[in-house]
Amino acid sequence: MMAVVLAASAQAQFYAKIGVGVNMPAANTVVAKKTTATDQEVVKGSFGKGISPVLGIGYMFNPNVGVEVAASYLLGGKYESTSTLQGTTTTTDMKANGITVLPAVVLKTGDNDKKIRLYSRAGLMVNLGPKFTQNMKSVSGTITSEQTTEYKSNLSLGYTGALGVSFRLNKMIGIWVEAVGNSTSSWLKSGEITASSVNGVDNLSAIPAITKSWDYTDKLSTTSSDRLAYSEPMSSIGLAIGATFTFGNK
Repeated sequence: MMAVVLAASAQAQFYAKIGVGVNMPAANTVVAKKTTATDQEVVKGSFGKGISPVLGIGYMFNPNVGVEVAASYLLGGKYESTSTLQGTTTTTDMKANGITVLPAVVLKTGDNDKKIRLYSRAGLMVNLGPKFTQNMKSVSGTITSEQTTEYKSNLSLGYTGALGVSFRLNKMIGIWVEAVGNSTSSWLKSGEITASSVNGVDNLSAIPAITKSWDYTDKLSTTSSDRLAYSEPMSSIGLAIGATFTFGNK
């Protein structure tokens, strides 16, 4: 029994990873609209699209089974809504940014000394309250109005999985490439107008406090200034590439 324990310990490894992923929208819903006097068109997508740098650490109990905890930061891509009605053209874009913690189980093929290994990863997504930023510009004749609204969201859970291949360059350094899938959404918690102007003149202070900021709630009274809660889609699929640095026994 002692020999088995020592053999397993000899093959255990700590590692650190760094990389970057490109995310495309998945599980699309309506995120924007394009409206004119004659027609309307929906824009489907997910606010999980964008670029995601990632850092992580992991521990392999043996050559084939391990655990990992990573953190990624979403640099979200924009979605744009447009409306042209009665001489007024309004353009609105919105994107998401935020940190996600990714605890997962890792399964690998082959032994530690193999040059090329396949692996899979499955776990949770812990979204630490992504922030959504909306910029609006409205032009009507000689009047141009601009406004920025920021939305905070609640902590939420989702699921993540990946299939990849790793290439061992030497005893310490390797590179990896993987396909990633994320399934999650974020419920809005609050909203606040953070900037407002007309023809370049700031008018934020003129907006009444009751309409400048608000909370989202599951239930509203007839006198409440809050708004009904809803979730924004954050699911994505994508590709990622990076490097792994292995420490400990080889």
